[in-house]
Amino acid sequence: MKEADEIFVTNSIQEAVPITCLLEPTGGSHIVGNGEIGPITRQLLEQYRQKAGK
Repeated sequence: MKEADEIFVTNSIQEAVPITCLLEPTGGSHIVGNGEIGPITRQLLEQYRQKAGK
Protein backbone atom coordinates (compact mmCIF):
# COMPACT_ATOMS: atom_id res chain seq x y z
CA MET A 1 0.00 0.00 0.00
CA LYS A 2 2.95 2.34 0.47
CA GLU A 3 3.37 2.43 -3.31
CA ALA A 4 -0.24 3.53 -3.96
CA ASP A 5 -1.06 6.92 -5.47
CA GLU A 6 -4.55 6.80 -3.93
CA ILE A 7 -6.35 4.69 -1.35
CA PHE A 8 -9.99 4.82 -0.29
CA VAL A 9 -12.43 2.68 1.63
CA THR A 10 -16.11 2.54 0.91
CA ASN A 11 -19.35 1.43 2.54
CA SER A 12 -23.02 2.24 2.24
CA ILE A 13 -23.02 4.84 5.01
CA GLN A 14 -19.83 6.84 4.39
CA GLU A 15 -19.70 6.70 0.57
CA ALA A 16 -15.97 6.68 -0.31
CA VAL A 17 -13.51 7.79 2.34
CA PRO A 18 -10.09 8.88 1.07
CA ILE A 19 -7.06 7.61 2.98
CA THR A 20 -4.29 10.18 2.86
CA CYS A 21 -1.99 8.80 5.56
CA LEU A 22 -1.12 5.28 6.73
CA LEU A 23 -0.11 4.72 10.34
CA GLU A 24 2.73 2.30 10.97
CA PRO A 25 2.58 -0.23 13.83
CA THR A 26 5.83 1.32 15.10
CA GLY A 27 4.13 4.70 15.52
CA GLY A 28 5.37 6.32 12.32
CA SER A 29 3.26 7.33 9.37
CA HIS A 30 3.36 7.29 5.57
CA ILE A 31 1.70 9.90 3.36
CA VAL A 32 -0.34 8.40 0.50
CA GLY A 33 0.27 10.14 -2.83
CA ASN A 34 0.63 13.84 -2.13
CA GLY A 35 -1.42 13.69 1.09
CA GLU A 36 -4.61 15.01 -0.51
CA ILE A 37 -7.69 13.44 -2.07
CA GLY A 38 -6.63 12.04 -5.44
CA PRO A 39 -8.37 12.71 -8.76
CA ILE A 40 -9.84 9.21 -9.09
CA THR A 41 -11.31 9.28 -5.59
CA ARG A 42 -12.69 12.78 -6.17
CA GLN A 43 -14.29 11.72 -9.46
CA LEU A 44 -15.78 8.61 -7.85
CA LEU A 45 -17.30 10.71 -5.05
CA GLU A 46 -18.73 13.25 -7.50
CA GLN A 47 -20.31 10.56 -9.68
CA TYR A 48 -21.71 8.70 -6.68
CA ARG A 49 -23.29 11.88 -5.31
CA GLN A 50 -24.80 12.73 -8.70
CA LYS A 51 -26.34 9.25 -8.99
CA ALA A 52 -27.55 9.33 -5.38
CA GLY A 53 -29.03 12.81 -5.80
CA LYS A 54 -26.86 14.36 -3.08
